[in-house]
Amino acid sequence: MANELNRRDVLRGLGGLALTSALGYGTEGKGQTATSASIAAVANRTVAIPGAVEAYAQKSVAAGGTIDFRIHSTVPYQLSIVRLGWDTETPSRDWVVQSLTDQLAEPRTMTIRPGSYIHVENALAPTASLSQLTLEAWVRPFRHAWQGVISQYSYPDTCGYGLFISGDGYPYYYFGNGGAHNGSWLRAGPDALDVQQWHHLVAVFDAGTVRLYVNGVEVDSASGFPATLSPGVAPLRLGAYGDSSGTANFLDGDLAMPVIYSRALSAQEVSARANAGRSAPPTIPMGGQMLGCWPLDEETGVSVRDASGYVRPGLIVNRGTWMIGGPSFNAEAVPRFGPYNPDTDPTRGHALRLSSSDLYDCAWPISHSYTIPSECPPGIYVGRISDEAGTRLYDVTFVVRRATNRAPAPVLVLCATNTWHAYNQPLGLFSFYAAHAAGQPTYSQGIDMPWTSADPYQRWSAPEYDYSHLVRAERFTHVWLEQNGIDYDVISDQDLHLNPSVLGQYRTLFILGHSEYWSVGAYQAVADYLASGGKVIMASGNTMFWRVSYDGSVIECRKYPTEVGGFGNAKWGELYHEHDHQRGGLMREAGHPGWKVLGLECVGYDGPHVPYAVTNPTHTYFQSPEQLPVSAGTQLGGAIAVGHEWDVRLQQIPGSNTPAIPSDYTPVVLAEGRGSQGRFDYECNWVGSSNNVISEIIDWQKPNGGRVFSAGSIAVGQALHADDTLAALFRNVLHHQGVVFRLNAMAIGQDGHFYNKSFDGQNWLPSSTTWEDTGSGFGNHPPTGVQWGPNRLAAMAITATGSFFYRSFTGAAWSSWSNFGSSFQGRPAAVGWGRDRLDLFARGTDNHLYRKAWDGSAWTGWVDLGGSVASDPSAIVWEGIRLSVAVRGTAGNILYRWFDGAWNPTGWMDMGGSFAHAPTLVTWGGKYINVFAVGTDGHLYSKHWNGSEWLPSATGWQDLGGALAGPVHVAVWGRDKFTLFALGQDGRMKSKWWDGASWGPSLTDWLDLGGPFTGEPAVVSYRGHSISVMAVDLNGRLQHKQWDGYQWSGWQDMGGNLRGSPAIFRWVASS
Repeated sequence: MANELNRRDVLRGLGGLALTSALGYGTEGKGQTATSASIAAVANRTVAIPGAVEAYAQKSVAAGGTIDFRIHSTVPYQLSIVRLGWDTETPSRDWVVQSLTDQLAEPRTMTIRPGSYIHVENALAPTASLSQLTLEAWVRPFRHAWQGVISQYSYPDTCGYGLFISGDGYPYYYFGNGGAHNGSWLRAGPDALDVQQWHHLVAVFDAGTVRLYVNGVEVDSASGFPATLSPGVAPLRLGAYGDSSGTANFLDGDLAMPVIYSRALSAQEVSARANAGRSAPPTIPMGGQMLGCWPLDEETGVSVRDASGYVRPGLIVNRGTWMIGGPSFNAEAVPRFGPYNPDTDPTRGHALRLSSSDLYDCAWPISHSYTIPSECPPGIYVGRISDEAGTRLYDVTFVVRRATNRAPAPVLVLCATNTWHAYNQPLGLFSFYAAHAAGQPTYSQGIDMPWTSADPYQRWSAPEYDYSHLVRAERFTHVWLEQNGIDYDVISDQDLHLNPSVLGQYRTLFILGHSEYWSVGAYQAVADYLASGGKVIMASGNTMFWRVSYDGSVIECRKYPTEVGGFGNAKWGELYHEHDHQRGGLMREAGHPGWKVLGLECVGYDGPHVPYAVTNPTHTYFQSPEQLPVSAGTQLGGAIAVGHEWDVRLQQIPGSNTPAIPSDYTPVVLAEGRGSQGRFDYECNWVGSSNNVISEIIDWQKPNGGRVFSAGSIAVGQALHADDTLAALFRNVLHHQGVVFRLNAMAIGQDGHFYNKSFDGQNWLPSSTTWEDTGSGFGNHPPTGVQWGPNRLAAMAITATGSFFYRSFTGAAWSSWSNFGSSFQGRPAAVGWGRDRLDLFARGTDNHLYRKAWDGSAWTGWVDLGGSVASDPSAIVWEGIRLSVAVRGTAGNILYRWFDGAWNPTGWMDMGGSFAHAPTLVTWGGKYINVFAVGTDGHLYSKHWNGSEWLPSATGWQDLGGALAGPVHVAVWGRDKFTLFALGQDGRMKSKWWDGASWGPSLTDWLDLGGPFTGEPAVVSYRGHSISVMAVDLNGRLQHKQWDGYQWSGWQDMGGNLRGSPAIFRWVASS
């Protein structure tokens, strides 16, 4: 059976095995002697789940891949796939990708099977008659509890033999007939064993007489046992024994060199082995007559060899912990600093640490599966488990990477999933901050476990700070990127470790939040990326602090010293990883300090939050392309900016043990945060003083073009939403790192030519007043432009003869014009979505609306979406994968359809009203929709989708006043703000705005921005709060006005001899 047990079996407590299969009979296999039999493993006893709902899934999956949910719930539930939205505080703006339960799912109760031990399948034969037997083991218990050391014993019915430790710490032994427990055959030594001390235990059975030795000294002798013992049908276990519930009573401690002899060892032999094992690693006994001997010298994996010759290999159930050293090893004597090689240390020896709480894979069956659409935008998603009323009960968090068939975004965001795991204590078992049941340091964590620490709305602070340091801390920056129109991809820490070359596909890497736990592979990936010219923005505190490694679905991290969160029972000599036998613990002590890559190093934690203060106001990042209103001492980030854990340059680390500063270590300080909390030196000794620099913002230009911008505080992401100046600083950094906000303006000339000009982030090209002529034959139909993927643009317009002309830009140059068909009129609409998808909408001369789509590899034909259309279409993409389109009907009403995998409704939804011009659709707030249309009375009317219903109703409208002559155009900016522009009936530019709470200048009033103009305006928001509005004056020249977030500029003449109704759109270039 050992050959049939897979890795998952042994990580999950053999939960896949039937208990009854092991309480049956041993069988003597071919070639076996009377002292051998194959006895199946017994599943660990089950433990009930403490909560009403627990669940888990893969922690990272690519769009287009399948996510599997494993759910324990004592109540009926609903499950939905949800992408987290723009509200970091509540789920109110999350959006549902798919509901997986059309009806309430029935409760499903799961259990767990914790506890590690070694199962030896080839046990002593149940009916063997043995007149002599010796059990020997070195053991270091961590607590006093009933626990097995060596046993073929399941209480109360199949009790053969065993060596145990009792609840009060005494060594016990039992030698019986393999049947029902007999209390007279269970005896104890006279003294309790000291915890966390090695003890050599030997129990010698000799024809009905038993001697017990502790540390080489006989401490008990008794007769009255059977003259011959029989092992019985219980499995052979090292580090546990069984009871009626299954395998139980696990050793909480360290086990070294367990041996079973077929003879009775003499007192001299026992003494000699005890004494030798304290000065040098215990050795395999000489002379044979062993029935089993397990040196436990593998130091990795789940299999252990048998050196007896009887072929009794063992399988470690629930993993255990290697690399802790044996009885002769003084782990405290290993130097903290300086060279040490565990593989060449002659005193180290070997042992395996076991724990009753070991569990690294719950191994629950799959409850629900879902294939994530490849169009889904990358980000953090959850499987949301809700009750019948829709109340959120539990979120199963997972990272969705970009689909493999989609182009990469300019920006890659690294999710600090290692840290989310580190703080996770699944089912109350253990974490990298909570030791095992008996105080054993946690050196590994399972990934296939519930991940409650990754709840996106969990707080980790005093209420006055409203602060979090895990998922929520990172989400602030995710939302900021989206609100600023910056497309990004996400990966987990393990994704980076497994695929370090992925960084080469991106212009900039963001490291966010509390990115504390790093593998050497991921560390080296970032170092190599910078060495090849890559750019990094770090908005994280306590970064690159602890080393981790991976063994499949297990994370290893060995934390010490205690001053910075290490375990009290850890030892310097135990910090070497099973994965590669290399030093773990602090990255700075493992040869991979964070400062060498990112410029900063952690220097402390806790204390009051403080703002940054500018120290270098003339630095380029403060000056361009947005000139920031700063001087020396200007505060940045607000009161929240620097807090919890924070990083500084080497020069600011206190004490005399800081490494020498290399000549190429040249970060430039832009701002610093000061506080009076204590800091620790490079060796993590706390140093008290006042008015310390506790965090810095730096720019570090490296050789070969690499560049790092580091803001060393966990709370920086939250501060981006508290301070516009800090947000503008980050936008400037992105610009200088090659992630550039760009604009394209388009217009049809009086000569029927299609003209274009572009803004490269600083200048208009070809110039502020000249235009690029891109072709002729266009009539009085306004153009449309859109970004539809990274560095991918499209321009289109209807020609004078009704043909749909299209051209594209794919990063290098514009294509020539393509004719997509004829019999069209008006201005087309276009939406880019799903990374490399593009939908085009145009009104036919038959007054039907037509759609044509690019799916990433091919164009569809034109599809008729229905008739009775009397205006240009307006189209949007919302909630990532949903499309909406609206038109004015021939009856003057607004008609609406949406796409959610299929077009709904079958015909048009009639939104009512009596309108004179085309509607305008706009999505805002990460979730919401507004429809605007100008009525026959010249007033603007609006309706709003709040995520669940149309307000004021499906056919009702809110009157926003005005005396308008054409459709409105909308610039969405910030979290909940948008500004409307339209030409009034007097030909002048009119504007009003929604500030997230109310309309300005009032519900029905409009601001006059000047004029006169002709046609329709063009508007766009970019760089946070900036807005550009354009319109053609009566002389055919384009006029441009800008809002910088605080005030309007005057009108700027941008030249041309144009017809009215230009177009403008923003895009983010990866230069």
